[in-house]
Amino acid sequence: MTTPPAAGASEPIPEFPFPIHAVRGGELASQLQKLRSEYAATGHIPVILGDRDSVERLMETYEFNTEEGELPDSLERDPSAWFQERIDEDPEAFESMEDDEFHPESAAPMTSFAAGHDHRGNEIEEVWIAKVEAAHSWDLPLKLGYGAWNSCPSPEGHSVIARYWAEKYGAEIAVMTSDTVEFTVARPPVTPEQCAELAREQFIYCTDIVDQGVGSVSTLAKCLEGSTVWFFWWD
Repeated sequence: MTTPPAAGASEPIPEFPFPIHAVRGGELASQLQKLRSEYAATGHIPVILGDRDSVERLMETYEFNTEEGELPDSLERDPSAWFQERIDEDPEAFESMEDDEFHPESAAPMTSFAAGHDHRGNEIEEVWIAKVEAAHSWDLPLKLGYGAWNSCPSPEGHSVIARYWAEKYGAEIAVMTSDTVEFTVARPPVTPEQCAELAREQFIYCTDIVDQGVGSVSTLAKCLEGSTVWFFWWD
């Protein structure tokens, strides 16, 4: 689907199967809140896609995962079984789950989106947002055909876990770039035990946030105390 060019855009807008428009990276939080309210009445959900390169790679993933027909729209799988199957598929990848070494320098809570800035912390001038017809944010991975590369879960896996976290924590998918997913969280865990349980789940869902990120599941658990945004990244 081709969309009109954004104001000031100098390059063709990437093709995408849903309407998209661009905003500045620093505006993402306010724009998301505004669009969630506006789209709710029409049965649509906004999702942040990242910069132009991200949109192009997302389009490739969408085409790959949907080329053999429609993705399933049923989420009957049990989340606990999904987590265990994930471990059973590659036990060595989860050997560090019991590591209790704590890294205080990496234990800060997350309260803002990473998608609006580059790795140096500079604001991205053009970040794309899609308008997707969907009843719930957990439908987005299926609608976008998101995942199934390297250790990134399949679209169905993303949706099963997103629904589970939505029902338990009020978590909603806000960002789906070509290699990251971010959630907003209405009801974060409040006790150390709840944070520890969630940290283990998040590590199983995305080992890179620990192995190439905060360093241990116990550190991730501390990060989750007070975090209103959850960030996941797959290499």
